[in-house]
Amino acid sequence: MKTNLLTNKISFFLFFFSSLLNAQEEKLIFSKQELVSDFEYLYSSMEDNHPDLFFYLSESDYQNHKTKVLNSLQDSMSLESFYLQIAPFVASIKDGHTTINTPIKSRVQYLNKGGLAFPLKVNIEDERLFVSVDLSLEQNVPVGAELLSINEIPVPEILNHMFGLKGSEVNNEIKYWEISNYFSTLLWYLYRFENDYRLLISENDEKKSIYLQGITQAQFMEMRALKEEPANTINPYNFRIDSLQNVAFLEIRSFYDTEGLSEFFNNSFQKLALYDVDSLMIDVSGNGGGRSASVDSLMNYLTDKPYKQYSKIELRVSETIKTIYKERYPVIYNEIKDLPNGQIYIYDIPYTVPSEKNTKFSGKFIINADSKTYSAGSTFVSLINYLQRGIVIGHTGSPKIYFGDFLQLTLPNTKIEYTVSVKKFYDCGIY
Repeated sequence: MKTNLLTNKISFFLFFFSSLLNAQEEKLIFSKQELVSDFEYLYSSMEDNHPDLFFYLSESDYQNHKTKVLNSLQDSMSLESFYLQIAPFVASIKDGHTTINTPIKSRVQYLNKGGLAFPLKVNIEDERLFVSVDLSLEQNVPVGAELLSINEIPVPEILNHMFGLKGSEVNNEIKYWEISNYFSTLLWYLYRFENDYRLLISENDEKKSIYLQGITQAQFMEMRALKEEPANTINPYNFRIDSLQNVAFLEIRSFYDTEGLSEFFNNSFQKLALYDVDSLMIDVSGNGGGRSASVDSLMNYLTDKPYKQYSKIELRVSETIKTIYKERYPVIYNEIKDLPNGQIYIYDIPYTVPSEKNTKFSGKFIINADSKTYSAGSTFVSLINYLQRGIVIGHTGSPKIYFGDFLQLTLPNTKIEYTVSVKKFYDCGIY
């Protein structure tokens, strides 16, 4: 299926600070000609490969936005300024799998030269910003306090600006994780805040003004060690049994690690059978997605019925797709190699027959989902609904028709990385 952008990324902080230690001086200022060339490369790759670029956005609005970006490009433009022009353009098509990755080269160089960073780590919930870790020298910001403004700019205004840099089909919630992790970088890109931070916070319905100084890279690392903040402690999947209530809990935050999940599901359902538990709660809230094969791996334990994860899959034929598919997917390549570029190829989707499992679960189960359940997570929920196998509580962050199976591309001059969806997926039960 699709590999979700969020679950496919290495932990932001591990990547960010390994980059800080190894970064070399790289080109950060570009000529107009270089930027125009990169932007043409960007929109051409979208127009050539995306299966339905104007599904949400009209072609006229798209063309107007393209012209606006082209007119904004100037000589001696910085990497981050270019990013702030092209990211909203890509986000406007409202595809969570077609996006510009936040570049950090200029941020790395700035911090390597003694630049100062925003001294708080944050979480976003319900379009609001909360303090998760206080790394400041002052140490006077309560964890869990809500940030209302930063340097007199209301937080809703800041978040709306940041949300506009990332695409999504339904809402902003699938952006929360990435915006939270890149918050300091994006704050610097958008407002150039450096040393002084005047905050308005709210704790227990009481508002308070706080002044903080920015921190250096060394101070960040020192305070992080002092707080004993682990880089990545969230287990993507977990299983437990409440023997008193005779119920089991299966938590799946990602469908990315197919091999690991296959072993995890095998062990979990063996324990279910061993303890004769007849009720199961499957929690896929916050599940950002992953691979179709992982969903199939779980379905092997939940149903005997043959099924299709999708009622229809469309692929736009292009030279790029032909080149990639010739090596990776020779069967499909043989079907598309003689088709004209731009034509939509429709997959013949066979039924998936669940494997025979001695530990197949036949009891009651409930699926818990939320608006951050996306991509493969959403596909799993739709499949359970369609088969009427379990009870679903909550709504996912994916619509019934969405895009994925993205190309990972790099702009030739600025080296900004981005992704473009090449398939259009129709959830099971639509036709």
